[in-house]
Amino acid sequence: MPINRFQISLLILLFLPVGSFAQSDTAATGTKVEKQALFAGTGYGSNMIYLGSTISQNQPYLYGAAVYSLFEKIYISGSAFYLSNINNHSPAFYSAALTFNQDIFKWLDISAGAYRYMVKPEHTDTLFGSFNYADVTMGIDWKLIYTEVSYGAFVMNDPPAYLQIKNSRYFETPGFFHKKASLSFQPYVNLLCGTLGTTQIFEGSEIITT
Repeated sequence: MPINRFQISLLILLFLPVGSFAQSDTAATGTKVEKQALFAGTGYGSNMIYLGSTISQNQPYLYGAAVYSLFEKIYISGSAFYLSNINNHSPAFYSAALTFNQDIFKWLDISAGAYRYMVKPEHTDTLFGSFNYADVTMGIDWKLIYTEVSYGAFVMNDPPAYLQIKNSRYFETPGFFHKKASLSFQPYVNLLCGTLGTTQIFEGSEIITT
């Protein structure tokens, strides 16, 4: 998922696998694994920051998301993002993801994913061009903070790669609406290493510079 500077999420239809967002040691030993689960969410952000660059053009945004999980290991998700300054009636861009997650120990997990961001053609001049990327991540739970070390690359000719180290702490309110909804917060500190690239659309052609 993209890195949000500020985010408040309301999760509904919540069969959220414990540890999907929280530190890995919060999953209790012997907890029953859901073979299939579906949850949805909506949220607000003041600015969407993706790998060091704003893809919402310093604008606030609303989003809706749906996630399907299989055995709490494989996740298929889709999101739609609304930018009120561009279009109030339909999403400005979408995202889709396929990810795999595996706990190795209570304090260590690994994951891998493939992602796509799709922007409407009429917004490519003001936002960004559609793109794909993939990454692998190792997560370490230090009790007080959760550290993720990710290596990823864009799917293109001569793909630029990056290394990201993120330290975060996840907070979630007790469930309400019959324990099918909650509010979550995840402050973080992020270090990103890699080559900065920009994508521009000029007369229908995509120009990528680094």
